[in-house]
Amino acid sequence: MHKIGQPAVRKKINEVLVHIKDSKVRSKDMNMRKTAFGMLLAFAALAVSACAPLVVGGAVAVVADEVIEQENGGDGLF
Repeated sequence: MHKIGQPAVRKKINEVLVHIKDSKVRSKDMNMRKTAFGMLLAFAALAVSACAPLVVGGAVAVVADEVIEQENGGDGLF
C-alpha cells in the first residue's frame, strides 16, 4: 500500500468495524425483544387458561339462575 492511501483504507476499515458492531447490537436487541414478547405471550396464555374455569363457572351459575327463575318464578338463586 502507498502512504497516500493508508488514511482512506483505515477510515474504510473503521466504517466496516462500526457497521459490524452496530449489526451485533441490533441483533441482540431484536433477540431481547423476541424473548420479552414470548414471555408476555406465555404469561397471557397462562392467565387466560387459569381464568377459564372461573368464567365457565360464572356462565353456569347465570344459566342455572335463569332456569330456576323460569321454573319457579321469582328471583331465582341470586
